[in-house]
Amino acid sequence: MRLTLSVAAALLLAACSGTGLSGFLTADPAPVPSGTSAKLAGGTAAPDVSFKDLDDKPHKLSEFKGQPVVLALFAEWCSHCQEDLPMIQAWIDQTPGVLFLPVESSEKTTKDKVVTFVTRYNIKAKTYYGLAPADFQALGGTSYPTALLLSSEGGVVDRSIGIPPLEKWRGLLSFQ
Repeated sequence: MRLTLSVAAALLLAACSGTGLSGFLTADPAPVPSGTSAKLAGGTAAPDVSFKDLDDKPHKLSEFKGQPVVLALFAEWCSHCQEDLPMIQAWIDQTPGVLFLPVESSEKTTKDKVVTFVTRYNIKAKTYYGLAPADFQALGGTSYPTALLLSSEGGVVDRSIGIPPLEKWRGLLSFQ
């Protein structure tokens, strides 16, 4: 009971402080050795889903094998996504060799709404859209945001609903 009250009080303080949960649950990232690139092996094969880039060119997830990937499935209207995607972008900027692959996955979006989202929230990564609802579910998506850490071979190493455990994920990477 005390633990539950302590956690509730800490979450309330985080929410009231204006930093939100992202400020409470994340810390400054651990430094990455300079001149290195990330490597990650293993995982269960991810389904080879399809989506489009903002030029309407079709892509498959398998095209991105060869380096670790943070696949972020988001909806442009999702308030948690509006907080989490910039946080993931900042983490990626400090983690060499990891590709950030944001894919807008809601059925109700348009390309124009995705472009507005990317601009408003300063997402520098090439962003995609048009993931079919069945593919969202095949990737383990049940709500937004859903993030997956994929190995260099395309295996799902970890999955997160909500704020991804970025420092845990950094600990799974090896830097060479």
